[in-house]
Amino acid sequence: MKEITVKEFVQALEGKVIELESVDVYGVSVHMTKAGVDYDEELDILTFGTGDYKHGISSIAYGGDDIDCIDYDESDNTYTIQFSQLMPDVIVATSGNKKKIAIIK
Repeated sequence: MKEITVKEFVQALEGKVIELESVDVYGVSVHMTKAGVDYDEELDILTFGTGDYKHGISSIAYGGDDIDCIDYDESDNTYTIQFSQLMPDVIVATSGNKKKIAIIK
């Protein structure tokens, strides 16, 4: 694994359909399919969004201070976002390349 910046993360996934899933269910958990990613460099906000104008849009945004690090796993082409707050890590993969994770309830 190698650590990358938010900017590198967004550039790697720009224009791609992605999937997000929290590795655990404590606190705020995320599960999105067919999502996209955007980064507002000026405000330092990373946003994930999914949906369309007919069915509604869902999004979640993280401020730069919330993100501790982003690791890229070259072996399965997935990203793990670790947070500085008490939130579960989030696994991000391009659609169809989702890393299998166990959710313990």
